[in-house]
Amino acid sequence: MKRPTSVTVFGILNIVFAILGFCGIAFQLAQPVFQEAIEEFSEKALADAGGEIKKDPTQEAIKNDPNLKMLGQISIGLSAVATVALLAAGIALLKMKSWGRTLSILYAIYDIISKIVFAVLSLLIMMPLFAAQQDVGGPAPEAMGGIVAGSIGCGLIFTLIYPILLLIFMLRSNVREAFAAVGGSGGDDMMQIP
Repeated sequence: MKRPTSVTVFGILNIVFAILGFCGIAFQLAQPVFQEAIEEFSEKALADAGGEIKKDPTQEAIKNDPNLKMLGQISIGLSAVATVALLAAGIALLKMKSWGRTLSILYAIYDIISKIVFAVLSLLIMMPLFAAQQDVGGPAPEAMGGIVAGSIGCGLIFTLIYPILLLIFMLRSNVREAFAAVGGSGGDDMMQIP
């Protein structure tokens, strides 16, 4: 049976998104170094100009919160594993390996669940930080919470598009039949997914 177009498209997209994922992980790992360098440069430039250096207490609280740091580290580690799986799934889809479909389905399910869980955890961790900042003259926690919740919600909707589409297309009957025809009645490397 001929490879369905959707398998080719999602194989290529899996590889492209995996490469972008590796770039994002590298940026996340390098971000603290870049942020510190930018802050140092800004403080020096402001001091040279005779300006007063004033740090945003909310930003400082977010930057120094141990729960957010731990959540970020867990997220980076899990993202690295998921990105490797996405790359392998993309290559396997292009080679019409039945485990590529299975891995794509598992990745899509994991990605949907993890993005929702991490969004909720981020919001739950950040809300007390905003409430604490009101005591030191920061913005109202309700306003900041609304802005952050809206941002996280919009970001969540946007980032869930690909894994949902991947899941839908990998579960379509023509894709299932194409992999069944290539792998016979389902070899050792194929998990039976209806």
